[in-house]
Amino acid sequence: MLHHKAFRFRSYPTEEQTTLIHQMYGCARFVLTTSWRDGTTPSKKQAEACQAASMNILQEGLRLLAKMG
Repeated sequence: MLHHKAFRFRSYPTEEQTTLIHQMYGCARFVLTTSWRDGTTPSKKQAEACQAASMNILQEGLRLLAKMG
């Protein structure tokens, strides 16, 4: 017999971590929205605006956008 289990986790980030999380999500949302609206990949200027965010997050957002459309 197969039993499924679920786990719940809650994190309590520090103020610095909270700021970084907000920056990463904000930049990913910016890249997706801009790309969706214009139908193009973000320009160099837009990429520089999100320089603080991890490039992996931005690239994953573009991959998701490519899958959707």
